[in-house]
Amino acid sequence: MADLAAGPPEPRQPQLRPDGVRLRRGVGVQLAGPASYFGKRVDKPAIGDPGRPVEPEDIARANRTLYAAGGLALGAGLLARAVLGRRRA
Repeated sequence: MADLAAGPPEPRQPQLRPDGVRLRRGVGVQLAGPASYFGKRVDKPAIGDPGRPVEPEDIARANRTLYAAGGLALGAGLLARAVLGRRRA
């Protein structure tokens, strides 16, 4: 277990997976930036271009985007299973 008395962890270069990058672009906001660890402010680089200020509605936008992507993936999987299932019979 990490030694909490040693203080906050060293900040790492922020990285997003490709799906995170697409989501950030879809919502149109800048992510990361300054953070707080154990009450100490840590300046970190931001991810993306500053488009507009972040607002609470961005959470709902991100959720709708993720649910839509999940629904499309589920539909594609079910369609592929139906098509491939018919070929085996």
